[in-house]
Amino acid sequence: MNIIFDEKVAKDLSEKYTVLELDKFSVGDTVDSVYVVIELVPFPDLPRNQELVDLHDEMIGDYRNQRWAECREKISHLKGNWSGEVDSFYEILLDRLDDLEENPPGEDWEYV
Repeated sequence: MNIIFDEKVAKDLSEKYTVLELDKFSVGDTVDSVYVVIELVPFPDLPRNQELVDLHDEMIGDYRNQRWAECREKISHLKGNWSGEVDSFYEILLDRLDDLEENPPGEDWEYV
């Protein structure tokens, strides 16, 4: 798994590779995104690669908007794609969801 912390680099790479936003983090007052670069999409996945990218993006939106059940549902469809390269991230996110459901965040929750 190749991780990119630079939005411009991620955008440039997305012209040739599949690039997925994974998360946001903050350093001081700066908020940045972290991305994964999928270099090789398995041949059988090519026809639906954009559909999978869109589903991943929707899942990230569900997470940020506290739609935990929808997020879990989308993860169940995403795991195993891209030769499993992103599965470790999905597992971490599922663990996070367990914690968030056990200890719901307040109104001022920020996903960063």
